[in-house]
Amino acid sequence: MALPLDVLEKSVNRRLSLLLKDGRTMEGRLSGFDEYMNLVLEDVEETKDDTKR
Repeated sequence: MALPLDVLEKSVNRRLSLLLKDGRTMEGRLSGFDEYMNLVLEDVEETKDDTKR
């Protein structure tokens, strides 16, 4: 079974889509993270209710 931080490590420099609790979606490239799972994304597009920002 893969550990969460291992999955993040393998995902660095890949494009991700994150669904946030408030319904927003963030799509971008994962450029880094820390041991608390704070993520750093680059080239991000934010979508809420099918509207890009």
